[in-house]
Amino acid sequence: MSGKPLSIAPALLADIYAHAQECFPAECCGWIRGPREENELTAVRRCNNAQATSESGIAGRGAETAYVIEGKDLLEFTSTYEDGDEPPKILYHSHPNGRAYFSDTDQGVAAPFGEPSYWVQHLVVGLTADKLVEAALFDWGEAEEKYIEVARWLINR
Repeated sequence: MSGKPLSIAPALLADIYAHAQECFPAECCGWIRGPREENELTAVRRCNNAQATSESGIAGRGAETAYVIEGKDLLEFTSTYEDGDEPPKILYHSHPNGRAYFSDTDQGVAAPFGEPSYWVQHLVVGLTADKLVEAALFDWGEAEEKYIEVARWLINR
């Protein structure tokens, strides 16, 4: 990964922001896909957060503080990542505490063995019950050996 943010069209961001608001107070999750050999992003794929019902969820946490992509959604992610014409390029989720950051838990899930499980960027949307606050995009930093922030949007609406 280069640390260079992929350019997310306003319509795609609007879809993700709406998804975050619809799921509140739970975290939302999904991905943005695009043509394999290009930096273009074409569509949002919303997923179900199975944290509250999944055995593979993070112990002791509810859907308000964690997310697990539901099994059928995860199978689609994996198959299109490996073989699809438009693979996932950005995974996204929301933080209903109003802050867009890549937590230690996010780092651990995304790079459990010291490097990414999937070479995608990560978008986090921070919102509260009243408004969208901010969003931030993270990419793998080779020198840092963790995900680092590469873009930020202040929404405040």
